[in-house]
Amino acid sequence: MRAFYPARMLMQQRLRPLGAPRMDSQYPRQQAIRDILTNEEIHSQPELLVRLAQRGIKVTQSSISRDLRQLRVAKVDGRYVLPEALAESVSKQARTSESDGMVDPPVAMESSSAVETLRGLVLEMKAAGPHLLVVNTPVGAAQIVGVSLDGAGWHEIVGTLAGDDTVFIATPSQRAQIRLRRRLEVLMSPRP
Repeated sequence: MRAFYPARMLMQQRLRPLGAPRMDSQYPRQQAIRDILTNEEIHSQPELLVRLAQRGIKVTQSSISRDLRQLRVAKVDGRYVLPEALAESVSKQARTSESDGMVDPPVAMESSSAVETLRGLVLEMKAAGPHLLVVNTPVGAAQIVGVSLDGAGWHEIVGTLAGDDTVFIATPSQRAQIRLRRRLEVLMSPRP
């Protein structure tokens, strides 16, 4: 059976090109969130709601929470951070330190602001054999830790696998695992 729509109702509907996203859909809102977090320091969801409202995007706090989760945004050092922004910053610092030649890359990396933002996210570490290090993080922070470590360019890391609160880090040797553990212990210590 066919649905009956009064002509007035049909004329009131906005027409958009086939396949074009709706203005109230997630995609434009998430793009705006990415843009805001890339260009500004946002410390709370209400602050993000205000920035979105200034752009003409009406949204609820629960939608913001869902968007932040889907974008894998983490709250690091009191502000929201996109995973790729943190990884890019870590990777850039690693290339700069290694090309310098006068500074030991591990020392430079631990002092970089990008890796510094990971401080407090590494809660506990356990070796699981000679080539695997298991790192525990606060709930929801494992992705940001994994992406950041992957982007750091550290030779001790072959790759990472991150869940919600655990990161598995593969190392090429037991010696590399020990060195990586020492580097990460710096991130477990409280800020000076």
